[in-house]
Amino acid sequence: MVNLREIDRQFRPSDRQPGINNEGRGGIEQFFRDAGSAIFNTGQKGKRYLEASDPDNKGFFRAPNQYDADMARFAGNSATSSGEFIGDMLQIPFEAAGQTIGLDVGSGQGFGDIPYFFGQTGLSPNQEENQRLQTESLNEAYGNFPDFTNSTSLINDPLFQDYLQNVKGYNVGENFGPNEFYNMVIEPNIPTLEQFEQNSLFDKNSYTSNEEYENYLNNQYQKSIIPQENKLYSELVEPFREYSIENSVSNLAEQLGISDQLANSLLMGEGANYDLGLLNDAFAEDAYRPLDYATEEGEEFFTDPIMQGAGDLFGFAKLQGLVNRALQSTNTIRKTAGQVYPMASKMDTSIPLNYNPFKANVGTFKKSLRIPGISSPLVRSGAQTYGLMSLADQAGFGTDEYGRRYMKD
Repeated sequence: MVNLREIDRQFRPSDRQPGINNEGRGGIEQFFRDAGSAIFNTGQKGKRYLEASDPDNKGFFRAPNQYDADMARFAGNSATSSGEFIGDMLQIPFEAAGQTIGLDVGSGQGFGDIPYFFGQTGLSPNQEENQRLQTESLNEAYGNFPDFTNSTSLINDPLFQDYLQNVKGYNVGENFGPNEFYNMVIEPNIPTLEQFEQNSLFDKNSYTSNEEYENYLNNQYQKSIIPQENKLYSELVEPFREYSIENSVSNLAEQLGISDQLANSLLMGEGANYDLGLLNDAFAEDAYRPLDYATEEGEEFFTDPIMQGAGDLFGFAKLQGLVNRALQSTNTIRKTAGQVYPMASKMDTSIPLNYNPFKANVGTFKKSLRIPGISSPLVRSGAQTYGLMSLADQAGFGTDEYGRRYMKD
């Protein structure tokens, strides 16, 4: 649906104004400057779209064109994206229930990285400690990462030797170093001097002496095998680079109790890319928008994050109304399917009173106690969703002795 990350990027340009404190008053001023800049950019795109759609200023008297078709496509894309979002939200209770009983369903497990996210904000009393731990863990990961700029250092690295032993199957001994690496890994895969000579077309008789020929042969041999040695080394090191990254990601994720997705984004310096657990599909950046725009100005304007967000919110309001009416269409639907979606079906948490199983109205309640606010459908919906997601979260995650989350096997 709404691309929250893209809107955030647009509101948060990298070129901050010098001298502006991003905390307190300065931070608020900066936010409004960024927001104003983003809205202005969207307005400029809209102006270009309108000017291109009606260059002669004929207004309502002009003939329909591709720009009008782009506006219709925008409405269709907004409706599709909103429908996808509503569908993703409607399936969450069933996915949460499935995860609770051990089924492999849903776009993520339970709350995912959401608890970690709140732990990094001012909403957590341990915010400073959590941020310190993240900084220390990242520095440790960077410090332990192999040095790929120095072949000797890399060959002596325990992780590289572990990779050779357990992934590539080489018998790495205790005193393994550059010489052992060359003899074991490189040398068996290049031709010997004798093989090189046999395959060459050198005429030994054309040289004045054997010494001259030997020198020339050795020189040509070295020129021949150096590219082969470099190629063999690169073919081994490049996969190890990916292996090292995966190992660092896995270690950081375990150390901080976060997903590999978030750990990878932190290590790569890309900004926190949180795993939202069961909410992944609903808030995915790649919302389904099946219709391509025909004009350059329409593409620019209607794919703007603010325009997409506004269109999605409008489409959501319309489609949500249809879902609400469907769940309230009959009393039977409201009291069955509506129980799963209490806010849409207006099912509250009223406390039943005056229940008498010995009268004719078996199983029914004539009166109920409804506490304003507490008994509202909104409160019940929030509590019900949170409860189901908590059960799914507990089914997929555990907590170690240090209070860190970990994914259960």
